[in-house]
Amino acid sequence: MMDALVRISSPSPSDTMAQPTPPEASLGALIMTFYKQAGSGDAKTLTRKELTNLIKAELPNIPGQKGGPEVGDLMTMLDQDTDGSVDFKEYITLIGSLACATVF
Repeated sequence: MMDALVRISSPSPSDTMAQPTPPEASLGALIMTFYKQAGSGDAKTLTRKELTNLIKAELPNIPGQKGGPEVGDLMTMLDQDTDGSVDFKEYITLIGSLACATVF
């Protein structure tokens, strides 16, 4: 499945499939961002430091908003299984919450 999603985010010129739709490209970008930031240690999870780096690099307008949660608070909210890291499902919870907060 990961291979298919990577192809969505960066199809090669020889691919016979159509160009990705905006939602497909967005999904690919979200996946690639997670795996790029989760590079140290366990590539399937984000440590607190990796989550901090992801937010600073990829979501620079989110932290520091008046009344917004700090990274430590986000880590606590996202880490549903309390293993001290954020897996992909927990990361998508953050992205979905940000999308809902933006729309509503």
